[in-house]
Amino acid sequence: MTLEQVMEKYPTLGSFGFGIFSYRNKSNEEIAEELRQKRLNLMQSAERVEAARLWISRFVKLKNINKTGSSYGLKHVAEREIGYITNGELIAAALMEGFNVQIEGPNGYFNISQKAWQTKLQAIFG
Repeated sequence: MTLEQVMEKYPTLGSFGFGIFSYRNKSNEEIAEELRQKRLNLMQSAERVEAARLWISRFVKLKNINKTGSSYGLKHVAEREIGYITNGELIAAALMEGFNVQIEGPNGYFNISQKAWQTKLQAIFG
């Protein structure tokens, strides 16, 4: 799946993740504009999405969603190897690689192997 296809399938996905940071005290127009900007930011970050896609492609897809941690936590694991990425960039990369997602708030949980999290432990404890 391409980044464009992912964004078409998930109309609330932007650089922040799903939706926007806060809906509080915002008009529908303000919400729509903020989401439009986050989606534009994501579309303009194809290079970082590709780096995240290559990183996440190393891991096995499970039958079930792994609730070890969300996309936000997993992005921090990936950043130790590939540099800064946004939550939305990690989510888009996982979806492009064919992972299933369970959306919870701005984050997603994936059917990703536990080994993705073990890379964090290896980075911390050597």
